[in-house]
Amino acid sequence: MNFILKRWLRMIVSIGMICMLTACGANPDQFLDNGAEDAYELSVTEQTSKEQASADSVNEAEPVSESLYVYVCGAVATPGVYEVSVDSRIYEAVEQAGGMLDTAKTEAVNLAEPLTDGQMIRIPFQGEETVTQEDAATQNSGIRSDGKVNINTASAEELMTLKGIGQTRAEQIIAYREKHGAFASIEGIMEVDGIKQGTFDKLKDNITVQ
Repeated sequence: MNFILKRWLRMIVSIGMICMLTACGANPDQFLDNGAEDAYELSVTEQTSKEQASADSVNEAEPVSESLYVYVCGAVATPGVYEVSVDSRIYEAVEQAGGMLDTAKTEAVNLAEPLTDGQMIRIPFQGEETVTQEDAATQNSGIRSDGKVNINTASAEELMTLKGIGQTRAEQIIAYREKHGAFASIEGIMEVDGIKQGTFDKLKDNITVQ
């Protein structure tokens, strides 16, 4: 009942407005068309304003840095911090540092390597011991190039490659290492619960502490 009444009221109000517009000499259709046009123009204006605000926000954002800062030292003419472009290679940073000295160990550095921000580039001198990438990988591993397991750095999986060392014993070795520090000698592994002389005798030829 209320729904029907509301519909009748809307119809009466609409008819009344049309009559008033007609009496005033206005064209109701023109009025409605103008209203729709104004609403459309308002919508377009609001959308344009939002797009402009978004563009301004992007323009105000911090510009992406196109430079890197690297430290070049060692056997170069002028060691120091240098600014280079983001796509630079080591050789370009070395050139900015005046190039390598005659005493530089040139083969020890990969001059084609890409640079990263804050990187230190040290050019070694001739006769200076250097660590190759292969040697570095071996040092970071718990197993040396000769096959011996470094009980100070080996992971549980690497320790488990030893005869008589299962997962539980490997975890005990690591726990002991974390609590007491590095083993001073291979004999120190016998301080770990469950590893006695007999087990050590089986391990000693295959383990190291350095």
